[in-house]
Amino acid sequence: MGRDKLDEANRGVNAAVRYVSDLSQHGEPDRWSTPLATFASAKGDCEDYAVAKYVALSAAGFPRNDLQLVLVRDRMVRQDHALLAARVDGHWLLLDNRFSTLMADSEATRFTPLFAIDHQGVHLFATPYANRPLVGGELEAAPAAAVSGKAIGVGAPADSASALNTLPLLM
Repeated sequence: MGRDKLDEANRGVNAAVRYVSDLSQHGEPDRWSTPLATFASAKGDCEDYAVAKYVALSAAGFPRNDLQLVLVRDRMVRQDHALLAARVDGHWLLLDNRFSTLMADSEATRFTPLFAIDHQGVHLFATPYANRPLVGGELEAAPAAAVSGKAIGVGAPADSASALNTLPLLM
């Protein structure tokens, strides 16, 4: 499985789902929907796209070791954002609901990675970033990095068991 499958999954899910915030769709600031619920409503936000792509590629036989849901801080729009990262031939490519083309991780200079979720659990990248105070006119972290309004793994050392136990395995 290679880049063609990733491109097909990215374009297919992006075309099948219309972006709608969780607040507009569900009346709550954050909800992680199942892929079936996302496709049934044809609506979702960034993590719903990423989860749908993860499940579609897993079902198609793409190795789970080469897939990660990644939550990032998009510094250009000053919001948190979720996308899918997939490894092909030793290189990570990003599948994003905002772009129809795949992006190499080395080209994603606008993103600060916060944490990744894969079949083994949660991997925290940025404990210092998560604990820093908001600067100037910066908004609170967008809901993509929260569950029930509580940040995931914030303050827990990246290598601690508590960091991995703060979010149930989604896949």
